[in-house]
Amino acid sequence: IGKTAIARAIFDKISGDFECSCFLENVREESQRPGGLACLRQKLLSNILKDKNVMPYIDLNFRRLSRMKVLIVFDDVTCFSQLESLMGSLDWLTPVSRIILTTRNKQVLRNWGVSKIYEMEALEYHHALELFSQHAFKRNHPDVGYEKLSSNVTKYAQGIPLALKVLSCFLHKREKEVWESAIDKLQRILHP
Repeated sequence: IGKTAIARAIFDKISGDFECSCFLENVREESQRPGGLACLRQKLLSNILKDKNVMPYIDLNFRRLSRMKVLIVFDDVTCFSQLESLMGSLDWLTPVSRIILTTRNKQVLRNWGVSKIYEMEALEYHHALELFSQHAFKRNHPDVGYEKLSSNVTKYAQGIPLALKVLSCFLHKREKEVWESAIDKLQRILHP
């Protein structure tokens, strides 16, 4: 299970304890689109305030939130400026509000003054191979003849659950030649 899955599970479990909540997925990807941060801010405010016509750049919206118990998840944040664009400062948050942030860059957390950091560890090899196999073969181990190929792909993914899932879904029900070609390309990326 990766950062996003854990954040989603926590959000699903505790969001009912808050007056309003919002889960903003793929902040990195969305922010790269033209007007992406403005769209994310619009989504954030409209979800929390339950108002589709909210104006995303009016500070009055955040003043309204300053009286509410709010839960917000920002998924896959890559830089501090994304958070500044989406939230401004944290001054408007009540002490009982909570923000969950997933990122690969700890400096984003430090810049925002985050006090509690939970660091995800990569999966151990045997767990990574099992996860890969569950998606590639629909069972907990590789098919006969695919053990070495599966091992190579699993090592490339470095225990990162999302990488394992993406690669296994791509290779599912593919011929060995496709696997070998994919592994060759992955190795060229790692060792140009």
